[in-house]
Amino acid sequence: MKRLSAILLTIALFAAACQLGDRLTPPPTQCDLPQSVGAEQCVEKPLSDYLRPLTAAVVDDIAWYLDNSYLDYAEVQAAAADDLRLRAVAARIDSLSLGQQYLLLYRAFNQFNDAHTYFSLNRLNESSLPIIFERIERSFVIINSTSEWRHLIGQRIVSIDGCQIDDWYRRACDLAAADNDYGRSRRALDVLHRPLVYALYDEVVKDSLLIETEAFSGLLDFSAGRRPQQFLANDYNNLRLGSNTIQLFKIAARDPYGYRLDDEAKIITIYFNSLSQLASADLVAFGESLRHLIESRLDYGVAFDFRTCLGGSAAALSTAFSADFLQSISDRACSYVSRNSMSAGTLLPAQLRHLFGFKIIGEMTPYSEHTAYVSATADKYRIDAVDAAISSSFSNGGYRARLAEPALCPDYLISPQLADYIGQTDSWQVTFRREILRR
Repeated sequence: MKRLSAILLTIALFAAACQLGDRLTPPPTQCDLPQSVGAEQCVEKPLSDYLRPLTAAVVDDIAWYLDNSYLDYAEVQAAAADDLRLRAVAARIDSLSLGQQYLLLYRAFNQFNDAHTYFSLNRLNESSLPIIFERIERSFVIINSTSEWRHLIGQRIVSIDGCQIDDWYRRACDLAAADNDYGRSRRALDVLHRPLVYALYDEVVKDSLLIETEAFSGLLDFSAGRRPQQFLANDYNNLRLGSNTIQLFKIAARDPYGYRLDDEAKIITIYFNSLSQLASADLVAFGESLRHLIESRLDYGVAFDFRTCLGGSAAALSTAFSADFLQSISDRACSYVSRNSMSAGTLLPAQLRHLFGFKIIGEMTPYSEHTAYVSATADKYRIDAVDAAISSSFSNGGYRARLAEPALCPDYLISPQLADYIGQTDSWQVTFRREILRR
C-alpha cells in the first residue's frame, strides 16, 4: 500500500504545471496533468490509533438496547439477511479485522431502513475535503471548493486513491442509514467527503487523498476546521454546500430561517435550514412580519423552501403561520424539496400539500412523508467502550406504511444541474413560475 501511494504521489508531482480552465476537457495524458499543490505527501496512520475493537459484548449491548427501544426490532431482524442480524454479527465479530468489524456493524444498521436509526463513530467524521461534489446524472461533479481549488469546479471525479469513484460510492452506501435509496444516495455522498469509508476499507487513516478528474490529479487534504465561509460564496441558496452535512449544520446553526424577496421574479421565498430549538416568540414575530409583506404583494408567489432543511420540530411552522393564513395563499404558494430535505423538511411539505394543496417542486426526498409516525422522536445511546453512539427512533407503529411509501414524491420532479449548484440558475424557481404562477 505504501509503495503504491509513493508511486501515485510521484506521478502527481511530475504533472506539468500548465493550468487548465474550469471547463470539462477530454482526458489528458499523464504529463499534461497540472501539479498538485496544498498537500505534498500523504500521511497514513494505523486504524487502531483511532478506533477500538468491537467485541461480542458490545454488539450484544447494542442488540439489547434496540430490542427494548425499537418497536419493530424483531420484525427488522427477521427480514434482515442471516449474516446481518445482530446476533450473527456478535458471533463473528472477533474473527474480523478492525475495519471489517465496523463495516459489518454499519451494514447491520442499514437493515432498519430508518434514517433516524443509525450507528455513528465519534471519530473520523468531522474532517472534510476542500472540494464538495454531487452526483449529477450518475457522474460525481465538483460543485464547490475552497479558493485554492476553484479551478476544479465543474470537473468530473474519476477515481479516488486509484479506485474508481463508482466503487467508493457503492461502498459508502453500505454505511448510509436511510429511509430509502434516495437517502442512501445522499448519505453516501456525505460520507465520501470524510475519512471514514476510506479508513475502514484500507485499514489506515490518511490525511489526504489522491483525487483524479479528467483534467487533474493531485492530493487533497482533510481538515477538521473547515467552515462554510471557506468555500466559494453563492448567496443564491445553500445548494453550493451539496450533501455535505458538516457544512449544512454550521449554516443551519447560524441561519435557521429567513426569507428572500425577489422583486424581478415577484416571488417571496421563505427558507428553513433548521426547525430545531427555535424560540416561539421569535417565530411568531417572524410569521407576523412575513404575513404583512405577503398581504401587501398580492401578485407575488410564495415559496416555502425546505431544500436544505435538516429537520427539527414540525410544529415550528404552525407557530409562525396560522392555518387560515396558509389557506389564503394556497393558490400562489408551493414548497421546494431536495435530496437534503431531511426529517421535518420532508414531513412539512407533505402536510402543506395534504392540508392546503401546496404543490411540491424538487427531487425525491431522503425521508418518507410517513416518517413522523415511525420516528417522531429519537434517542441517543452512548457506547463508551468504543467511543460511539447509536440513534434509535421509537418506531411508533407506522413502520410498514413508511416501507410502502419510502419517499415523498414531488408534483413537479426536477433534476438539478451544475448551474443550479453554482447559482447560475434555479430550476425550482423556474418551474414555480412556469407551472404554478404561469409566468
